[in-house]
Amino acid sequence: VVVAMDGSNLSTQALHWVLENLVFRKAERDEDSDEIVLFHTQQVPPANCNLGNLLWTGITTQEMIDAIKMQEEEAAVEVLESGKTLCEEHKVKVRTIVKSGDPRDHICEIVEKEQANVLVMGNNGHGTLKRLLLGSTSDHCVHRVKCHVIIAK
Repeated sequence: VVVAMDGSNLSTQALHWVLENLVFRKAERDEDSDEIVLFHTQQVPPANCNLGNLLWTGITTQEMIDAIKMQEEEAAVEVLESGKTLCEEHKVKVRTIVKSGDPRDHICEIVEKEQANVLVMGNNGHGTLKRLLLGSTSDHCVHRVKCHVIIAK
């Protein structure tokens, strides 16, 4: 089971739903037991981004990008550690994966690589305009992964 964690209440609720409703097989050998893979994507600004008025602070663009990356890394650790703790409290085998970039592509990639039977994610609604322009992450994944997809609302 892959659970996409973005730090929202909906993704945490999705993990709670998984732990309360799915049955995880415990095998004699730990490597044969079912597991949850918690996945988080860091959204990092591109190296050529224009930070405009922030430059008056005397901080270079690269320093600002590095600070944003560090903040994203800290957020990823916090999100995944809280999810990992929750899984361990339920005595479910758990692993975490972090990638940088577009969550739509990385979620689909991880589901395929891990040969997941189920993808669980929250429906973290964007506004109508943003969803129209970019499409929703959950909609993208529903149409591209080959396993079952559960969208927690």
